[in-house]
Amino acid sequence: MTSEIIQAVIRGVEKHGAAIAGLPAVDTIKQVDRTAEGAVITTTIPRERVVMAQTPQGFRYSVMKKAFDEAAADGFVGTDEASLVERSGHAVAVVMGSARNIKITTPADMELAEFYLKASG
Repeated sequence: MTSEIIQAVIRGVEKHGAAIAGLPAVDTIKQVDRTAEGAVITTTIPRERVVMAQTPQGFRYSVMKKAFDEAAADGFVGTDEASLVERSGHAVAVVMGSARNIKITTPADMELAEFYLKASG
């Protein structure tokens, strides 16, 4: 994550009340139905309509509080804060992220992060 991405999210929040960093999808995205044997493709989602969500995610306090209160009242658990805000009916702006702004969830992700750190000096 860079200071430029952080600043872009802050500007997005100032303008829209909610913003996240994201990257346009480059892979072909398939929607599937799960079956006992695996999955069956039901449709191909146009790439230009998909972004890969990243952090940071930023929200005005009032927007986030309303979203969390509604989710708690309904027992809804989202995948990230933006999903709660979306569900609450508030638009979430997307600002350009970076391919180097990776989520670390596996040992391979950690190796990539270490590589990026060493490469940046």
